[in-house]
Amino acid sequence: MKTLATVLGLLLLAVPYANAESKEAKVEKLIKQLDSSDAKDRAKAAEEIGKMAEIKVSLGKPAVPKLIALLEDKDTSVRAAASGAVCRCDDKDAVAPIIKMLKDEKEDRVKVQAIQGLGIMGGAAKDALPTIREIGQKAREDKNNRLAMTCRNAAEEIMGRPVGKKN
Repeated sequence: MKTLATVLGLLLLAVPYANAESKEAKVEKLIKQLDSSDAKDRAKAAEEIGKMAEIKVSLGKPAVPKLIALLEDKDTSVRAAASGAVCRCDDKDAVAPIIKMLKDEKEDRVKVQAIQGLGIMGGAAKDALPTIREIGQKAREDKNNRLAMTCRNAAEEIMGRPVGKKN
């Protein structure tokens, strides 16, 4: 009976390690999927990597170079998913390419994803504040409330203020 209890105890201890390895293996498959010729597959892979990085940042780190490259993808969905995912990987090296992408981006959907992601990064994205403020100002002038609010909230998160509070 003690032997059975010992074996079961060891198996229970091993489960988290096996699960961690399977998550890393899943990320490796998703990184390969980022090279797919199908835009939907690339976007879905980027979204999944972002979700995994939100749980554990180190899971997303190996994907950062490919996610940065996807910021220039011709497909809107891919750019949006890649910008959100790369920010969840919490890699400061992603800030400059996202700023560059935001300056050239025409699609509001992509801008919203990227700016929300920069907000999630917090103070690490402080170099993006001038660009976010510029986009927010233009959005207010154009009466684009969603984009303007996204810019405002992200700027507050980057500056370390609780969103919606005035100081």
